Amino acid sequence: MLGKVEDLPPGSPQCSVEGGPGDRSLRFRARGLAGAPAASLKFQGLPEGVQEGLASSVLQAVVPAHPRLSGVSVTCLARHLVTTRTCTVTPEAPRKVLLHPIVEETRSGEAEVALQASGCPPPSR
Repeated sequence: MLGKVEDLPPGSPQCSVEGGPGDRSLRFRARGLAGAPAASLKFQGLPEGVQEGLASSVLQAVVPAHPRLSGVSVTCLARHLVTTRTCTVTPEAPRKVLLHPIVEETRSGEAEVALQASGCPPPSR
């Protein structure tokens, strides 16, 4: 009697994107499907030449941050023997940058001005 060699994976892969150190890069992550054997993971939509790495069933790719990436959808394909499922993330640049001046008086009586910048995320979809 032969045993079952594959299990239909439940659900879909999970995708995310977050800013890297100093917000100079974007880190795309995708967690695969459960099931046996494990699904193969691949990103579509990343700039050419970007290296992907798989560790502990999580696919990662780090991309230098660039305004051209704003609004570009990146899809993860999770291919299993019995099905292919996807998840998609779309990074978006802030719509505005707000500057908050911080003024302090130094010991010598001079004014020291610093600008604290923060981004306004786009409206939720």
